Amino acid sequence: MVFLYDVLTVGAGFVGSFLSYCLAKRGINVLVFEEHKEIGYPEHCAGLVSTSGLQRLGLLNAVKKEGLILNTINKVRIYTGWRQKIFKITGTDIAVLDRPGLDRLIASKAQDRGAEILLDTYTKKIMKHGVKTTRGNFNGRIIVDAEGSRRSLLKKFLQAEIIRSMPAIQIDAKINKNIDTDTVEMYFNIPDFFSWIIPINTNTVRIGTASRKTTNLYGIIRSLGRKRFGKIKELKKFGGLVNVDGPYKKFTFGNIVAIGDAVGQTKPTTGGGVILGGLSAALLAATIEKNLEQGYPLQNYDTTWRKIFGTNIAFMKLIRKIVFSLDARAISNIIIGLTPNKISFASDFDLQIDLLTKKFRKNKL
Repeated sequence: MVFLYDVLTVGAGFVGSFLSYCLAKRGINVLVFEEHKEIGYPEHCAGLVSTSGLQRLGLLNAVKKEGLILNTINKVRIYTGWRQKIFKITGTDIAVLDRPGLDRLIASKAQDRGAEILLDTYTKKIMKHGVKTTRGNFNGRIIVDAEGSRRSLLKKFLQAEIIRSMPAIQIDAKINKNIDTDTVEMYFNIPDFFSWIIPINTNTVRIGTASRKTTNLYGIIRSLGRKRFGKIKELKKFGGLVNVDGPYKKFTFGNIVAIGDAVGQTKPTTGGGVILGGLSAALLAATIEKNLEQGYPLQNYDTTWRKIFGTNIAFMKLIRKIVFSLDARAISNIIIGLTPNKISFASDFDLQIDLLTKKFRKNKL
């Protein structure tokens, strides 16, 4: 079989585009299929990303240059029913990003390196050595599924292991009062997750929530907005799916590899997947290069990924399980009563077990 492309990637979201950028930098011939007419839309993500994580991916300077940081957060105010507490974040800033802009930036960087991206191209099926799309069939040595939480293509390979993602909804809204732009607010007001208010500027906020157990998510965030700010003017409404159950047991299926939200490579505590997804993509790019040049087994990506990230993911799953197995008063006592007023996230906003081990070391001393 003649292969025109080394790698075919399904999905030009952040993870798919970042993988293609990493591959193209290595001289690997890659073609990306994106079902939508414009990269970055429809919007799904809340947009909170650590600047230390962006630096780790080598993207911070480019993000700043393009003006994609809408706001910077260094405090978190947590509400647990009748109690609240403000935590100071040190060691890194949390950036409120223009997420569609980030996706477009990475896709452009991939194209500059030689990657090809086909927009408005729906992938109907992933096959052993190619994909079937609305533009015809394409052959590739390696197929990467970066379709996101929907997993419509990946269901064939995951079979019984499919995990139901958590629906999320958000609105951007104008408010009639100024707020602290450096503080994000978290509300433990639903049984299996939390709600959030993210300041975009002094009078614009992003209000969101996610839950499997609560049906009227839109009503919850509208009510939260009115309770917090009085009258609000909704600017836009968008939703998506959040992965909080950890990664799937398998990422590779012969010469087919899945990455990012598609296989649960996200933080179980918050569902965030930009930095972890980017790190996973960089690792996969290195694995693919070794496979194409030396015959290195793609399946080793699974093992290596779990060696690097597995302990952190297991820790975050445990924290999530403990917190949401407790009643509201117990959650309040733990979060408000036992957590220090200042939290250093120099290296652990995205790999959170380091936060706990540092705290234990400090207490031991």
